[in-house]
Amino acid sequence: MSNFDLNQLVNETFSLYESESQSSLLNKDLVPREAPGVVYSVSKSLFFTNLQCSESPNLKEDFKNTQNWDEDSEISFYETNSFHEARTLAREFNQFKVYKNLGSRPIRNENRLWFLRFVDDEQVELIFEHPPGRGVELPRGMINLGALGDAALAKYYFEQLGQSLNNEMNFKELKVGKKSLIFCFESHTKARKFKAWLEFLDELTEMDIFKTSASSDEMNILAVKTYFFERALCRKFWKHVQSSLL
Repeated sequence: MSNFDLNQLVNETFSLYESESQSSLLNKDLVPREAPGVVYSVSKSLFFTNLQCSESPNLKEDFKNTQNWDEDSEISFYETNSFHEARTLAREFNQFKVYKNLGSRPIRNENRLWFLRFVDDEQVELIFEHPPGRGVELPRGMINLGALGDAALAKYYFEQLGQSLNNEMNFKELKVGKKSLIFCFESHTKARKFKAWLEFLDELTEMDIFKTSASSDEMNILAVKTYFFERALCRKFWKHVQSSLL
């Protein structure tokens, strides 16, 4: 190889390294399309991990303009089907913090996750609790649904849901506790279907679980559908980012 070729190779290598160093904090494994979504970053400190999230009507444009973000955080993006969906995620997750457990002195977490489990064959429990520490295993049979929203609001909408469900999953009683909801069913089949619906909420394409009758309160059903549609969005996004947060 000639000296010219060698010098050219060295120069190109350093140019590539410099370019990669400048963009190392941008997650450019995929180039955003001109589509709505959220631009987000995850930053970690001694005491907590913080998720910063901002809606975007055009990811391709906004992903390039991140100079005002924290220099020590990795910036990524998540595409949505509409700007409304992006705004929903930004509203729910911006400045979401997961506080760390330091030795024997756990720090109280402001944000709670949703956990799902069977109490017995005919009862399903939804628990609103702080995230477990890193490396802490969940009890057997318990499922972490993620950060799906405010517990008080969830209790209200699950009460409304009980009046709107079709007969296949309708629960006969809802026990409301300080940190949990217990759904009581007439059979294990109904309990199993309801639990599966919540567990795979993000994979459903339609909300076909609601009553359709002349006496149904259409406005109330629409509000309940909208709430659970947004929980499905949160569940999908949470599965995308949880490994970076917990």
